[in-house]
Amino acid sequence: MFHSILVPLDGSADSAAALPVARTLASAMNNTVHLLRVVPTDSLAEASQATSYLAEISQELTTANLSTDSTVGRGEPSTEILKFARARDVDLIVMSTHARGSRCMLALTSVARQVLTESPAPVLMVRPDGRGLHRIRKLLVPVDGSPGGSLALAAAAWLCRRTGASIVLLDVVVPVPVDAFADMPALSLGAYLDPVWEELALRAARSYIDSLERRLTNVGLACEARVAAGEVASEIIRAASDVGADLVVMSTHSIAWPGQAYLGSVADGVVAASGRPVLLLRREPAAGESATTTAACAANRVPV
Repeated sequence: MFHSILVPLDGSADSAAALPVARTLASAMNNTVHLLRVVPTDSLAEASQATSYLAEISQELTTANLSTDSTVGRGEPSTEILKFARARDVDLIVMSTHARGSRCMLALTSVARQVLTESPAPVLMVRPDGRGLHRIRKLLVPVDGSPGGSLALAAAAWLCRRTGASIVLLDVVVPVPVDAFADMPALSLGAYLDPVWEELALRAARSYIDSLERRLTNVGLACEARVAAGEVASEIIRAASDVGADLVVMSTHSIAWPGQAYLGSVADGVVAASGRPVLLLRREPAAGESATTTAACAANRVPV
């Protein structure tokens, strides 16, 4: 699944934060690492400097018995990164992001935004000031019954087979906001909300996630299942910390916002606040299917 890794670099220490993560993955799975630096079209000096910079990094990786190649691209960074990924048919892009706070759509660079939106391959986001990836022992995989969750789980299972890591499954149930309805005089729906529904949702989540755990265990993977109630991104971040996850593997979708793309709100919050590497697999809604519909169906365990 992940046989070649693309690491876009811009010469800064922040972008180089992606290198240890790529090196760990490549070492564990015997992958080829493609190094790419994009410079302005008319800058011969920067092109020469970029060539030397990549040669030095490539030498370090080669010394660690990794297969590498280096390319200096010319033009607009996100365009060249995407062009390279498609031309070389790379399986994974590892890059750093400056996302911080509760809404990383405001902090992500335009390059990261564009790559996440249009990448033909999964993207692993690394925070320069976050936790590195020096080993692959435990993966946290949020699931919710949706096709996107299944996509993330399939990728995580593949990684576990190649690395010997274990999987922690997490299903988060969003509590019914009865108090919020009670504070809205014009809206009387709160009187019809039965507290038992939340208990039923937790039972359904436990049944679903236990069945996934059994299936993974039956095929020889080490697995643990968890159910939580609360705000989804916060519970994912909490669980990642509690279990000491080395990597969070999850799906996301693209959303247009004032003419620019950013991550879906849950992945958005996890990338911004967890501080851990996050592997994102983009799942676009099928024709005629909205992201809102997908989320609603998943929350109610309806296959979509």
